[in-house]
Amino acid sequence: MTSQFSPKVSEILAFSREEATRLASSFVGPEHLLLGILREKGGPVTDLLNRLELDISHIKYALEERVRTDQGATPIHPSEVVLNDKANNILKLAVLEARIQHTQIVDVQHLLLAILHDQVSNGAKEVLEDNNLEFHSVSRAAPHAFLSVEHPLAKRESVTPEELMDYPCIVYEQDGDSPAFFSEEMMLPNFYPRKVVYISDLYVSTALMRGCNAYDIGTGVISKRLSREVACVPIATDDRVDIGWIGIRDRALRPIERSFLDCMTRQLHAAQG
Repeated sequence: MTSQFSPKVSEILAFSREEATRLASSFVGPEHLLLGILREKGGPVTDLLNRLELDISHIKYALEERVRTDQGATPIHPSEVVLNDKANNILKLAVLEARIQHTQIVDVQHLLLAILHDQVSNGAKEVLEDNNLEFHSVSRAAPHAFLSVEHPLAKRESVTPEELMDYPCIVYEQDGDSPAFFSEEMMLPNFYPRKVVYISDLYVSTALMRGCNAYDIGTGVISKRLSREVACVPIATDDRVDIGWIGIRDRALRPIERSFLDCMTRQLHAAQG
């Protein structure tokens, strides 16, 4: 799969270079990337921060303060500003986030996830954490293949990614009204199926599994009713996917939110054995 940046991400990269020039920085770092993201009005990241009641103007101020130590640098044209190693690493992680969701387009939400998932300390992540925004991990899920009970691989104790290559992989395309963060399927970071079937109706998937020996990849959670038609087989791989949610540190969840997360956690742990 060849990943490419969405027009919004390309615009954010241009914004980040402008922010670096405005702040007399000689390079673009993660802080400038986040400043570029926050210039997008009505985007998924700003919408998320507003829903979490975070002060975006305060976040912008904190980001600017972190890069003002480079004020002595001679301002240069935005086109001449290059990304530093940390910013380049964020872009690489964003590509990986997109691949995990099995999309060829790297979008704004993948940049935010990359900033939060970065194992190396970066100023943008630290500012978000200082404002109590964090990724709450629920489980590191091992991937499973969902197959028709009649599929040739359905009785196996496990299957390898190579064995799945001969069969169509189901990918769910969201319609234009779906939020940008939605992704129905879980994909492996380094798995590129040769055959892909794109669908927009979830109920079509079982028909494709029966008629075309197609498969889907997920966490292994399956209902008793669906298990009469669909087999769930672990995939033999060391790849794991972090499943969690983004929220405010130490903020009490509403009862319905806590109930949902508890139920999801129980189901995930049961599926992972």
